[in-house]
Amino acid sequence: MKLALLVALLSGACAAGSDVGVTPGDAAGSGCMVILTFDPAQPIAGPDTKVRAIATVQNVFGVPTFNWTVARNGTPLAFDPAQADNSQITFAATTAGVVHVEVGVGGGAFCPNEAVDLNVLADGDVASYRLRVNAPPAPPQEHTLAFPSGTTAYTYGDFALDPGIAVSGVVRDAAQTPVPAYLRFVPHGRPDAYVETFSDPTGHFAASVLDEPHDVLVIPMLAGYVPKLVTDWAVGTTVIAVDAGTPASGVVTGPGGAGLVGASVTLTLDGVPSTSTLTTAGGAFTLAYHPNPGAVVGIDVLPPTASGLPRLAASSAALDPSTAIAIAYAAALAPRDLAGVVITRAGSPLANTRLTVAGTIGVAGTVTAGGTASATGTIRASATTNASGVLPTLRAANAPVSVVVEPAADDVAVIAVNLASAPPATLVAPAPTAHASNVGLGGVFVTAVPSGDLAIAGAQALATTSATNGDFSLKLAANATYTLKLRDAAGRGAPYEAPVTSATLPATLALPPAVKVTGTISETGIANPIANAAVSVLCKTCTGVARTRPIAEAASEQSGGFTVAVPDLP
Repeated sequence: MKLALLVALLSGACAAGSDVGVTPGDAAGSGCMVILTFDPAQPIAGPDTKVRAIATVQNVFGVPTFNWTVARNGTPLAFDPAQADNSQITFAATTAGVVHVEVGVGGGAFCPNEAVDLNVLADGDVASYRLRVNAPPAPPQEHTLAFPSGTTAYTYGDFALDPGIAVSGVVRDAAQTPVPAYLRFVPHGRPDAYVETFSDPTGHFAASVLDEPHDVLVIPMLAGYVPKLVTDWAVGTTVIAVDAGTPASGVVTGPGGAGLVGASVTLTLDGVPSTSTLTTAGGAFTLAYHPNPGAVVGIDVLPPTASGLPRLAASSAALDPSTAIAIAYAAALAPRDLAGVVITRAGSPLANTRLTVAGTIGVAGTVTAGGTASATGTIRASATTNASGVLPTLRAANAPVSVVVEPAADDVAVIAVNLASAPPATLVAPAPTAHASNVGLGGVFVTAVPSGDLAIAGAQALATTSATNGDFSLKLAANATYTLKLRDAAGRGAPYEAPVTSATLPATLALPPAVKVTGTISETGIANPIANAAVSVLCKTCTGVARTRPIAEAASEQSGGFTVAVPDLP
């Protein structure tokens, strides 16, 4: 077995339990108990692989008899006795998948049947995911889901939720003044399995969290207090203190060098925000933050809507907010005005139609605060044409942009315009074209999620469901990009995701091979299974937004069982 596979599977077994089935007796241990074990415990499929199933019976009177059932996907598998009393059997494990093994014991006191789903593994590269379960009031929890490539079915076993511990406390300042606030409790080592809550007007909060150290992000909802990260917060700590923080000041200047008034400025230090403030006369601003030496400092500038300037974003560990902060827009970005431009389609003006100018700029300005960092720019400016299809005043930065025209919710046009020169008198909005494709299966949910400039403009996603023969059609805008997503609730294939345009949508598509992952949700200390728990499979190695987007989702049934279909490899 490959070393990486061995490590992943052992860690998974620790999280999910093992392939040993136990039917408990009564509290005194006098009831009949059947224990199923396997040799090997983690079999690797192969032409010569044999698995021995061993039934151990406790607290039984008389001579027990054993009645075995072995099946894969509902199809019986042959097996041979491996012990004279039939308490052990062997069966071939030539194919990867889940093998259901069940034994009934008779001959003495009543023993309930014992059944175990055993993973027979392929010897391939390991696919690793995060398996998250959210079942309030228990806090969200994640374990690693790992299986080798070539697997078609895999049982995770039981995901035993820690019920968590109820905590309460108060957010206040040094003078005992209560502060309403947003709180995010982040358990150490698991930044994605956080718990959110709010303190009320009296500053009091309550939540259910894991009984382990947390970092707590606190964002006060009252002016005069600064967001902060409370590190190594321990369960039982009832007071979270907030204060006015440390002031930082600077100036924002526009492309011509003049101070920009009315821009919103916010800092972050390793993701912890400062207060937000608006620039005043001369572009000056003052805000408050909590110092964090060596942190990556982010700066966000949202200009006044009428300015036509892009939103600025910069990030660098070289920036020091304890020094004067100078934020300057690039001189070349002096905005142009699209007032008077006519929007038409097929020779007719598009009256009372909403449009948005959208785009990105690689270097839109600079930030100097001890060190210097380049700032990227995001352009988004909207307006509506009048009854003659003419634009009113609409300013946008001097750069290549997309004009996204939306005559209707399912009707979008994208027009490329370079505002480095004067805009044309007329912009023609082409009608979207229906593009057909076939996914080979009926009932597949199809979504085209806008990306690039179309996403910046806030265009809606397009959704449909494939017909019985697999056909589907989407009205895609020319000059636009989308992320095509295919999901099959029946689990006949794994989720599919790929970038497409109106020119690159394939005529035929196929869902990737699916690994059908099953398991159960329970809660430690509670006999009944957990129904309606939200089960999500997420990327293990991704960062940013991709880390937060589920690859597959399901809800546990009344029995506590769940099934999700995931790709063979991420």
